[in-house]
Amino acid sequence: MIVNGKIKPLSLSVLFFIAFFLSIVPTTLLALDSQAHINNEYAVVREVTLEPGDTLEIEEESTRKWLIYPLSDYSIIHKHGDKIIKQSRHRRGEPYSIPKNTSSLQNNGISEASFLEFQSRITPSMTNIPGPSFYELSQQGHISEKASKLVKKIFDNTFFRVTEYVMTPCSQLPPHTISNHVIVGISQTFINHKDSKDNSNNHYYLDPMESIWKKAGKYAIDNQSESISHFLTVELKPPERYSNYSP
Repeated sequence: MIVNGKIKPLSLSVLFFIAFFLSIVPTTLLALDSQAHINNEYAVVREVTLEPGDTLEIEEESTRKWLIYPLSDYSIIHKHGDKIIKQSRHRRGEPYSIPKNTSSLQNNGISEASFLEFQSRITPSMTNIPGPSFYELSQQGHISEKASKLVKKIFDNTFFRVTEYVMTPCSQLPPHTISNHVIVGISQTFINHKDSKDNSNNHYYLDPMESIWKKAGKYAIDNQSESISHFLTVELKPPERYSNYSP
């Protein structure tokens, strides 16, 4: 501490206060590194990095609508308060859901845990969500059934469906219906979406880990890059109720 131009040591009371403050500040405030990619009425997408020992506090009520896409290999502990619910190890590129009643995630490994966190805000009370109903989505064939060499479904539950695309140069996918979704670039990606409704073309260039929001519809996709376009679509499924929809 500087007083009248001279350096004086901090008093014991001040040092005690600083030590006490640091002891009660959550690790998430000190070391959690996160970056919001998307935040709208339907979804939240964040890129999160937890250093070894870091903890991410979450709302228990929302965990069923969380999806994690690992960007690195890591070990994680799922807790409810001080009680350990599950300890698991995850590999890069293998999405998973969070166990019910989880209130925090703690990195118990020796390397950083980096992942994309997806939260669905869709609720049954939303009556005007564009896109196919839950029933219609379950009745339709997945695009991977028509183009298994380019597309693979890697995760599917009540709230999300994750599809991985590895499109070679000049490759094309036929029109297919998809619910509201996030597109995430894994490699540098340059693709065109052709909307079957109005025949409009939308070109998207994505850097690795860059994400965009895309409304539901029926789209044909073609790779306009001279190299492989590797990307994901993370669909936010509609509520489990029937509604008429014709894309």
